[in-house]
Amino acid sequence: MAGSSAVFFDGPPMYWLIPLGFVVGCIIIVLFEWYNGGLTSQNRVRLYREVMNKKEGILHENLSKALELNIDGPITMMNFWSGAALNTDVSREKISRVYETLALISALMLTICVTFYTANEPGDHLFGIVCCLSNCALWMATLSSTFLAVIINCLHHDSQMHPLVDLYGIFLMRVPMLLLVWGTMLIFLQFILYFKLNVDPGFPCSMCLGGCFVLAPLFFHCMHKMCWCVNVINIATELPQVGISVDEMEDALCSYYKAKDNYYLNMDKEEFLIGLPRALKKLKLTSVETELASQLFDVLTLREVNLLKERFAKKLH
Repeated sequence: MAGSSAVFFDGPPMYWLIPLGFVVGCIIIVLFEWYNGGLTSQNRVRLYREVMNKKEGILHENLSKALELNIDGPITMMNFWSGAALNTDVSREKISRVYETLALISALMLTICVTFYTANEPGDHLFGIVCCLSNCALWMATLSSTFLAVIINCLHHDSQMHPLVDLYGIFLMRVPMLLLVWGTMLIFLQFILYFKLNVDPGFPCSMCLGGCFVLAPLFFHCMHKMCWCVNVINIATELPQVGISVDEMEDALCSYYKAKDNYYLNMDKEEFLIGLPRALKKLKLTSVETELASQLFDVLTLREVNLLKERFAKKLH
């Protein structure tokens, strides 16, 4: 670079340090998983049984497939890089916090992207293209996360979340996280190009990239395993339960009651019974479970009616 005061080292750039660093990083991953007992699918199944306290019994087919997936395999990688780790099957309060956090982190990453771009001398087209793509991804992630958080906070009840997700589309709900992931990775590429253009394209750059590629496999493995864990937990949660306790039935009714602002005139027994299997993570209720839920609903309604009678009687006197 003209007018630059950087001191360039003589000698070969030693680009072989880059793949060497990557190999060392992969060895670290293998040793890490071997030490934690998650290197093979059999060990992962055993670890799941220990964590969930399920020493015996046959695991569900979908759960077994999820546990046997390669943590750094194509399916897990696709789930992470497409934002599929984002679970929208939660309350509107929790999902709005998720999007608020995404908006905050995206804005922070956007400032880093702009700092890299303004600190570099103009003229390198590749660096400019990477900065442009990273900037677009991050500011779109910031705005889309913010707008989704605003819209979700405008909902009145948690029961409105499922229609919103179904109408809007689960993939579009994941777009803010997808944009953040891709924008952040482009910032890493910005850093590499900035170092090569402004520090030294020879041996120091190769040494820097070699050191980065020692750490990069560990970083990506952590991200992929996080997505793999979320996938396993979601599948285990969505599996139909063998039996439902009375406490779980009562909690489901209380949640429905709260979703209606604790006002019994907003409640509807048919709506409650239709949505109950989904609330209890069960495909279908038995006739006894349906009758129990109906009677619990009647008890709650009768309590509210009795309170109304007492209040009305006081007015008459």
